[in-house]
Amino acid sequence: MLFLSFHVDAGRDRSREVGVTRASDGDTVDQVVVTWPGFDPDDAETGGLLRSNGLQIQLSPKLGPRTSAEVSRLMASAVAAIVSTDPFDRSVFDSARRLRVVARVGVGTDTIDLSAATKAGVVIITTPDANEETVADHTLALILGAVRRVVEHDASVRRGEWNRAGRLTAWDLHGCTVGLVGFGRIGQEVARRLQRGLSVRPAALTELLEFFQLFADRCHHGKEEDLLFPLLETKGLPRAGGPLGVMLFEHDEGRGLVQQMIAAAELYAQGAVEAGLHWAEAARSYVLLLRRHIDKENNVLFPMAEYMLSEKEQNDLAQKFETVEVEKMGLGTHERLHARMEELAAEFLRVTARTR
Repeated sequence: MLFLSFHVDAGRDRSREVGVTRASDGDTVDQVVVTWPGFDPDDAETGGLLRSNGLQIQLSPKLGPRTSAEVSRLMASAVAAIVSTDPFDRSVFDSARRLRVVARVGVGTDTIDLSAATKAGVVIITTPDANEETVADHTLALILGAVRRVVEHDASVRRGEWNRAGRLTAWDLHGCTVGLVGFGRIGQEVARRLQRGLSVRPAALTELLEFFQLFADRCHHGKEEDLLFPLLETKGLPRAGGPLGVMLFEHDEGRGLVQQMIAAAELYAQGAVEAGLHWAEAARSYVLLLRRHIDKENNVLFPMAEYMLSEKEQNDLAQKFETVEVEKMGLGTHERLHARMEELAAEFLRVTARTR
């Protein structure tokens, strides 16, 4: 499925109607240029669907670098394009006067000038759900390839060697703690694959939980519950319902998930392997909760507080925030937690570091 991913502004070229027009008698056939190499022109839901709607398909797969001048020539008569990473800059949109829509297979639009597209009245759409499973599989394959040193051993065998040990000794993914930098759709799919059969060091789970309990909950949530929320209540913002009610509900929801992780970590440390799956599921839910919660803070709660509180009140609140970490966590705890998180991050990434 394709998802709309563009903006329209007042400077849009109204001479182009968004949508594909039908060619009248004597006109050229409406043409769709396809540069994505994986496009199947014979499939009923791809090429067949386009042809059944009176569109002509021009296949020009992108198999290497391509300039914007080349793209301009390809798009000269096109009304639509299904593309790879072809460069669509302003010159392309200026020259492709019949172009109505560009469908980028994937989620990146860094090779497309969105401002120029908007001005030209060209719709830019992407396919955010199309490749995440495939990319997650590929990511896991690369992880295993790096750990088991597949490429290095392949090259060694091709040289007539048989170095099963020594400098080409491979490592085990089993028993490693794998850290994922980024937890979007693909990151979640990679985590789902990893959690099915790989063990981790039990102490690492406990150390992460200490960070969640002390830093995320006692310190961050504590600042809001003990200082910010009561101050906003004096300004007329009710504690029950509304933004404060939602924040408090999510605080409690997060604490419940942390308790689930604590129970699972204890069982996992005792050898209950299936408890690791329960920990991972609760951890994933906790991460997603925090992402939604932070988004609400940044886009609803904090702008509202900035509007309701005077500059003096905001400065006073900031000074009180600085004392909370010592009062809630103890002197030096903040630095200790951050140092430990850096150590865990280094541990999570050690496989990558060792294969460089």
